[in-house]
Amino acid sequence: MISIIIPIYGVEDFIEECLASVVAQTCGEPLECILVDDCSPDGSMERAARFVDAYSGPVAFRVLRHDENRGLGEARNTGIEAARGEWLFFLDSDDTLPPGAMEYLLQRVAAHPDAQIVAGEIREYGDGCDCTAAPRVSLNTRLAFRGRRACRKAIYTHRTMRCEMCGKLVSSAFLRASGCRFAPRVLCEDFDMTFRVSRHVESLAIEPRVVYNYRIRPGSIMQSPEKARRRMRDLMLIMMRCARLIDRPAASRQVLWLLDRAVDMASALRWQAGDAPFAASRDGRAFAAVVRGLRRALRPWDSPAAWLSLSLLRVELASGLRATSPLYMPLHRAAKMFYRMAAR
Repeated sequence: MISIIIPIYGVEDFIEECLASVVAQTCGEPLECILVDDCSPDGSMERAARFVDAYSGPVAFRVLRHDENRGLGEARNTGIEAARGEWLFFLDSDDTLPPGAMEYLLQRVAAHPDAQIVAGEIREYGDGCDCTAAPRVSLNTRLAFRGRRACRKAIYTHRTMRCEMCGKLVSSAFLRASGCRFAPRVLCEDFDMTFRVSRHVESLAIEPRVVYNYRIRPGSIMQSPEKARRRMRDLMLIMMRCARLIDRPAASRQVLWLLDRAVDMASALRWQAGDAPFAASRDGRAFAAVVRGLRRALRPWDSPAAWLSLSLLRVELASGLRATSPLYMPLHRAAKMFYRMAAR
């Protein structure tokens, strides 16, 4: 059985389309659909209830309710604890499943029955966008990895698995044994969860076809401009937590995976600050802590280029350069160049 976990909050215009895409799946495997009401302030649950009441088919719907709004991460955790399926699939209530998504993923399970995670591709659409990210793999590429070392290399170095938790089948037994859960009351909880899960996975399979439609819409958690600063601060907090979890056998690969975000984050934070002092600001101090954590986890000989990239980011912060300074961009470009060298 597959348990599809759908947290519901503020999606009355999209929830019926989401549920319709679930009941349209044809995979020959029982589907359980867990709807978690996170105290939505609009008519989302009323529309979901009407859909479920009118439905008669093989998908088993269950509705769970929070007594207060706890956020996306906690709603998913509620679904994890209640799920009865052998596999878990996380679906946001404003997104949809393409036809055949569960079938494609189960085909990969049949080919690799020991897989703990089966990761597929994601299509982004809406707000003028309709595209599939450049495929991480193709049908001619290796589609399975066994052993912790091989899985970590696939995730951290070759980026065969996206950092979102959606678009994946995750073994419920594996997830519960790992003790990994979504961080409560933060944005970017997927980044944190993917890093935690990646430290434990020992068998990974890749489905190169699209199994998830990600809707880009103004006002959503990931697209809302007023939440951009909070999202950045939450991401820095999560990266500090992740830096403390880096372990020696995979330190250079884990640091590189986090450094990918850190380099882009440095640029975004600087330009948000403009001519205001950055190094002494709240964001500047938080980012400095991220860089220190990553640098402590990495020995210079583990990855000289990554170590140099982190050192240059540290110089950026210590120098007090403003984003408009003529010296800032050359320094930042050098940090990015060394990151790219390390990621090859």
